[in-house]
Amino acid sequence: MITKCKFCGGALKYDADIRRMVCEYCSSMFDVEDTEEEKEYEKMQAMSAGKNPDGAIGRAVFTPEKGTMDMSLYHCSSCSGELYLNQTEVASYCPYCGQPTIVFERIAKTRKPDYIIPFKITKEYAVASIREKFFKGHFIPKELKYFKAELLRGIYVPYYLYDMLYKDRQIIRAKFEEKNSKGEKSSVTYDFYREAVASFQEIPVDASKKIPNEITEKLEPFYTADLIDFQAGYLSGFYADLQDDSDYTLRNIARRRARDRFNKLLYDDLMAKECQTLKSNPTCSFEKETYALLPVWFMVFTYEGDSYTILVNGQTGKVVGGVPSDKNKIALWFSLITLLVSVPAYHILQLVFDPVLFQSSDSILSAMWVPLVLISAAFTAGLKNYRSVRKSQALTRAETIKTLVGKREGRKK
Repeated sequence: MITKCKFCGGALKYDADIRRMVCEYCSSMFDVEDTEEEKEYEKMQAMSAGKNPDGAIGRAVFTPEKGTMDMSLYHCSSCSGELYLNQTEVASYCPYCGQPTIVFERIAKTRKPDYIIPFKITKEYAVASIREKFFKGHFIPKELKYFKAELLRGIYVPYYLYDMLYKDRQIIRAKFEEKNSKGEKSSVTYDFYREAVASFQEIPVDASKKIPNEITEKLEPFYTADLIDFQAGYLSGFYADLQDDSDYTLRNIARRRARDRFNKLLYDDLMAKECQTLKSNPTCSFEKETYALLPVWFMVFTYEGDSYTILVNGQTGKVVGGVPSDKNKIALWFSLITLLVSVPAYHILQLVFDPVLFQSSDSILSAMWVPLVLISAAFTAGLKNYRSVRKSQALTRAETIKTLVGKREGRKK
């Protein structure tokens, strides 16, 4: 179903910049609640309850070799072209006429989202944010810094927000650093018993199997004060998926996130250098769950045969994701570091193994240690950052993300 303009019949799209529905043809603007999506949703809900004479709304497409249903076939209400959608898509584009399409039938047949955070970050802002991140990266290949804006796709990702009550009794081993009267440092360890109750509101869990939770957690925070009642009009002009992960899996993830937050509260209260939970007896109860669609911009690109994904929080503009590194630049950096370290190291060794020079060159030796320590510290920090980047690269190269975004590249938004 295409959301049409009341005046000219053109397709309406939600504009994140002005936060209204805009006609692509006559430029008329409407508030989302003034469009016909809710009536269409109610109509399709009645049809899915048994009033549809055909007994089905979308025709399933079967793959004989597997005997399973992979896609469903729908028809564009503008040009009658065929749309093949997977089992979780509810908003897409017609590959023939390019019109934004919302599959109201699917929303009606599955649980309707309770809330939605509409896109606040425009495509142009998302592109600028990614480019800024790329230009700050010293080892990012030059050609990637001038990517095409058409690569971006705005997708509403399904989330569950959980209100939870978490209780636990723990024995925590904490290590502290102390100083004696002479100023000498030493470590001491104590065991503590802690019993506490914590209430957590709106812990977010991504309900899509296609996106690793480690990535969506990096996109946070989403500010739930911007949640509004779900209206299908906000989907127009974007893509959207529905939940495809099980309630059991999602609740386990929520428990893990609640546990991590609970432990952090206990550890921070001790103000120790290190903490370790020795014994734990947690109980967790779910007070409320909310189904919401949250906005994310995706960009998938290929470099030297590998796919990478950059994600932008569609509410805050936060950019996450791993990008490839220019191997030549990295090799040059390591060579320079090696050269800078080897020169003072060579002279230090000369002084150390020559007793005469060593006794008469204390000040020179001390001066040489300074740059050596600084360079070594910079090298260690750079190596740590490189490992972090490599981890992000591995997460954002997941084939499931490529599938989620890649198949939507037929329409240039």
